[in-house]
Amino acid sequence: MKRSLLVRLQFVLMATLLLVIISVGVGAQENLTSECTKVIRITSLEECLKLAFEQNRQRQVSRAAIARAEAQHQQALSSYWPQVTATLSASRRDEDSNFLFPEEISTYNIAGLAPLPMDVTVRVPEKDVKHLDRDLFAGSLNFLYPLYTGGKRRAVVKQAELGVHIAEESARRTDLQILYDVKRMYYGKILAARLRALGQETLERLQATQTLTEQLYQTGTGAVKKTDYLRTNMMVSTARSLVEFLRSNDDLATAALINVLGFPWDTHLELTDAEIPFIPLSAEVHDLVAEAYQFSPDWGQFELALAAAETSIQQARGGHLPTIALTGDLTYVAKTYDSGLMSDQNRNSWTVGVALELPIFTGFRTTQQVKEAQSRVEQLQHQQMLLSEGIALQIQDAFLQIDRARGQVEALQESATFATENRELNIRAYQNDLVETREVLEAQLLEAFIKGQHLKALYDHAISRALLDWLIGREVAKRL
Repeated sequence: MKRSLLVRLQFVLMATLLLVIISVGVGAQENLTSECTKVIRITSLEECLKLAFEQNRQRQVSRAAIARAEAQHQQALSSYWPQVTATLSASRRDEDSNFLFPEEISTYNIAGLAPLPMDVTVRVPEKDVKHLDRDLFAGSLNFLYPLYTGGKRRAVVKQAELGVHIAEESARRTDLQILYDVKRMYYGKILAARLRALGQETLERLQATQTLTEQLYQTGTGAVKKTDYLRTNMMVSTARSLVEFLRSNDDLATAALINVLGFPWDTHLELTDAEIPFIPLSAEVHDLVAEAYQFSPDWGQFELALAAAETSIQQARGGHLPTIALTGDLTYVAKTYDSGLMSDQNRNSWTVGVALELPIFTGFRTTQQVKEAQSRVEQLQHQQMLLSEGIALQIQDAFLQIDRARGQVEALQESATFATENRELNIRAYQNDLVETREVLEAQLLEAFIKGQHLKALYDHAISRALLDWLIGREVAKRL
């Protein structure tokens, strides 16, 4: 019965340690064996986050998106300025432009030259009149200033302004993602290193037990059998294999942290911080949900998108209203021919006017555009309700994970103390032939199992806190 219990404990220990290692989520592909060219020593999480913010390229992408949105806003604001366009042209026709004045026969009644009025017939022959030279050089200056656009201009500017805020919220989400990724990889690296040290420590104890078992077996006292000797050798070999696996995962965790910090792949990274912090959460879940509605970039982006959709209704309704603009033209023609149309009076001219465009019938297109914009707003309002419920559920889930991890940390910390005392007591008793070999092995494996679970609980608690900060979005506001 005891033997089957020991076998089960051995299996559970190995499976749990493998699960702990996999749950770190380092995601690296292969071990680094090449010679490193740069050594980086990081003393704290704050230093790690500072390096990530300085070197992460995704932040540069977010800043470029903000700059683009600001440029689009300035483009929309340009509609409040007058538009002035200059045009220069030079052309040559194949022949001079002319006007053919047809032959005209007119009869005039003339009085005052003779005693009686008399009719006089005048015949004007056909004339070929040149009115434009074949070479023409002209310049014009056109002016347009919208006075009233039916609210469309104001709506477009408002949408562009909201676009800037949406890009800023997206940049905040990027910063939050960097914070979360760095914390996850940083704590994963510490967990992998602690598990590696725990495995090495357990291996050294098992090797000491192996030496003691061999001595007791060779003395032939009968307290230690060959099966105990073989079992001890088997456990040492298995532990040695597991330590190699833990060492490899420590390297993989280091590689993942190097990648998220933006360093070259062949950088050698050293962490001086060897503890995963345990900071119990003192807030209530309702307060956290309310805080998420205030700071979450996802919620902020959706509210801005809803406001932009509401302004699109105003823009669509502007299609029913007239557009009024102030117009002006200034024209200059460089001439070599002074007759015809190219008199001094016609050569240079200016025009000022007011233009009005009133849509009368567009096939109900504008009405349908208004309905489309209203339907879009209604759709976003329903989606906002779903997002509100989703955020609350995510906050609640993270809160429950933190509370569960907190209970595990507190319980396993006390259990680890008892496991250490139990292991020390069994080793002293084994040296005096008071306990069997399997009881010593069981005590050592049980201690490693409980301490590994305690480290995993600390990691889960820290990652759940980081996830909660990512969901709420408050940490970026505090840091930046």
